Formats: sequence, structure tokens, C-alpha cells
Amino acid sequence: MVPSKLNFENVWEDLLEVARMKESIGIHTLTKGVLNQIVSVSNDAIVVRSEKTGKERVLMKEDFRCLWELLRRRRRLDVDDMIKHYRGNVLNLVEMTMFFLNIV
Repeated sequence: MVPSKLNFENVWEDLLEVARMKESIGIHTLTKGVLNQIVSVSNDAIVVRSEKTGKERVLMKEDFRCLWELLRRRRRLDVDDMIKHYRGNVLNLVEMTMFFLNIV
């Protein structure tokens, strides 16, 4: 199924379900394989902690929605486009994108 046919709320529920299943084992980033522990999962956010830096990142539902809308419109995720459209800082964007791509 193409992204334009998928409702974001359904996709977000799927992401939450996978995040809850991986809470005990964490997820690895795609580029460097750094383990990120899933600290908490709520209806509005997923919180992860990097094993490498110890820093926590809050991955907000609305920020994922922005990524999803870009993917639906363009049928691809382009870093330059994401940076231009993203409201938060670039580091959170990269973490969110890695998380999103790792579990989809």
C-alpha cells in the first residue's frame, strides 16, 4: 500500500505498538547501530535514550505527523526537505527519522 492511502493515526498506533514491544530491548540507529533504549511510550510521544550519549530525546507525535505528511506528498523522505519543514532541532529530526525508518 502506498503512503498516500495510509491514515496517520493508524500509522502512529502501529509505531506505538512496535515501540511498546521493543521497550525491553531498544532499537538501533540505521547508520551507526547505536542502541537507543525506549524510556517511555505515551499517546503523544515516544522517549528514547541513546546508549552512546545518555541523552534522552522526546519524539513527538506531531513531529512524526510532519514527517508522514512529507512522505505522503513526495513518496520519499529527503533530508533537506525535512530540515526545511521541521519545527524542532536537526538532532531530534535525525533521531526521529532513524527511529521511524528502523521500525516501519
